[in-house]
Amino acid sequence: MSKILKAFYLYAFFSLGLIASLIILILIGKITLIESFLIWGFSISITLIITRNDLSFIYNLEKNLSHKIKLFEKNQLPSTVFNNFLNTNVLNNLGSKFSAVEENYQSKLNEFLKEINQSSVLIDSLPIAIISFSKDYKISKANKVALDIFGKEIINFDIRHIFRQPDVEDLIENVLVGRSKNKNITIEIFGLPPQTWSVQVLIFSDTKEKIDKMKNYHNDEPIGVILMANQTLEKQLEKTRADFIANVSHELRTPLSSILGYTETLMSKAGEEKTLRKKFLKVIEKQSKRMNRLVSDQLSLARIETKEHEVPKKSVNLKKIVFEVLRTFNNEIKNDKIKIGLQIKNRTKNVQGDKDELFQVLQNLLENAIRYGGKKCEVIISLRQAETRPANLPKNSWPAVCIEVSDNGPGIDKIHLGRLTERFYRVDTSRSKERGGTGLGLAIVKHIVNRHRGCLVIDSEPSIGSKFSVYLKENNPK
Repeated sequence: MSKILKAFYLYAFFSLGLIASLIILILIGKITLIESFLIWGFSISITLIITRNDLSFIYNLEKNLSHKIKLFEKNQLPSTVFNNFLNTNVLNNLGSKFSAVEENYQSKLNEFLKEINQSSVLIDSLPIAIISFSKDYKISKANKVALDIFGKEIINFDIRHIFRQPDVEDLIENVLVGRSKNKNITIEIFGLPPQTWSVQVLIFSDTKEKIDKMKNYHNDEPIGVILMANQTLEKQLEKTRADFIANVSHELRTPLSSILGYTETLMSKAGEEKTLRKKFLKVIEKQSKRMNRLVSDQLSLARIETKEHEVPKKSVNLKKIVFEVLRTFNNEIKNDKIKIGLQIKNRTKNVQGDKDELFQVLQNLLENAIRYGGKKCEVIISLRQAETRPANLPKNSWPAVCIEVSDNGPGIDKIHLGRLTERFYRVDTSRSKERGGTGLGLAIVKHIVNRHRGCLVIDSEPSIGSKFSVYLKENNPK
């Protein structure tokens, strides 16, 4: 009904000239009132017949535009093109051009939206946090990394309240007034664990004239971004490196001081005594061997670390390695009356790896079991197909073979288990040095296992014993 009324009003408007002419003809007596109504009605009927499609076009166009305005008010974009013009008469040319414009607009809009989506994916995939802000310091946009750090509720928050650090506020102010450019600061974001980030502020205009024009920007219009790069790992590496240098210096200083002291004693008159000289020389020999082991283990660890990104691909028979390693400990096993138990499954498959490095893994684990298990202890070496995948074993390293070295020695308290593979970490420092340990054995094991994309699982109970399980990817030749 509304469509008919709108059409009637439109025809009445366009027929005002005809109505005026008919009124004049009535007044001068040329036609009667009834004749004028018939003429006017006939005119409207003919016009309706000729322009009915054009009026339908106008009505549908108005409806389409009203719908799109509502979508814009809801921050939505229309996805359809208006093309209801095909059977129009008077407005056929206008309708065709209007539809062509809409189709071109929709095509460009789709391309634009596609580029925006691609840019959003790229920005969200970046390892840096990106936050845009307006002239009144309100956060406009933030990528996924930033939202993960500060929470999804930060949009429209004052960026100064997000950081709450005077250094960041000063950096933003200095960049906005042009006193600072491309300057980075480092901040710490507290959490579990705390993280270290570098912060850089960039504005979209970098000349003084353009900066002055920012005064004309709308308050909610973005004028700059904050870029944040996570430097937690770099800081941890710096700390690890510093700790490592300090530890190595300390580890070498002790045997060097001992050797120097005994050498000075031997060079004095006390060194002329045969029994004392022999005793001191044995101490010097022991400390020299300890230094040699320390340097050798350190070089071995450094060599493994340089190749840790290269995954070895050769097929290795762990069963053969077990017997080769056992032969190297024949004297220790015999002298300390160690009982060795073997639990080796005959159908265990080969693993993918480096034979020499896997030999070193088993050698270090067996050496620790013999050294710290004590005399007459029992050491069991197990080799089998892994039945369940440990949580820290990569999925692409499954199925796997498990080799275990366990002992019934004094065991290790659980508070130490997490740090056993750290360089120079010892549960009992004096006992370890007394038995010739360098504190690098398990660190070497960890890095070799990491290179093979395997995992090391440690279980231990005080007074019961320890078990070290290494999971390695089984070799599947294609």
